[in-house]
Amino acid sequence: MKTVYICSPYRGSAEEIAENVRVAQKACKIALMCGHAPVAPHLYLPPLLSDEIPAERAVAIEVCSKLVSLCDIVWVIGSNLTDGMRSEIDFANYLGKRIIKISLEELEFLSANQSDENSETFFFMATSSEDKEDHLKNIILKIF
Repeated sequence: MKTVYICSPYRGSAEEIAENVRVAQKACKIALMCGHAPVAPHLYLPPLLSDEIPAERAVAIEVCSKLVSLCDIVWVIGSNLTDGMRSEIDFANYLGKRIIKISLEELEFLSANQSDENSETFFFMATSSEDKEDHLKNIILKIF
């Protein structure tokens, strides 16, 4: 089992934060279905540390850097990179971590095509579309 750091946006309006949390949770679910252990500190640090207080923001950045260093892989979700995400990606590159970029479209595609029937392996619903199957295979090869 590999540990996967989920690097995705958090900040924004109340609606944007709710959507960003939903995206991070989807990424975590997909990582779990792939047999990985997801690490997404932006799902639990915001209630504990305020971005508005510089000392607390510094602690959050330090915690995230430590978690990046402990993970095997970094999944960068979406193309809207925040300053915090850029910092995590730069640090992961410095450490030589494997970084996998997953678009929001790919994340939604994986989420829509997963089956919860068997939690040990990532299963997908049967489809008659070869294009869909090929697209799915390409995404799966990328994340494993």
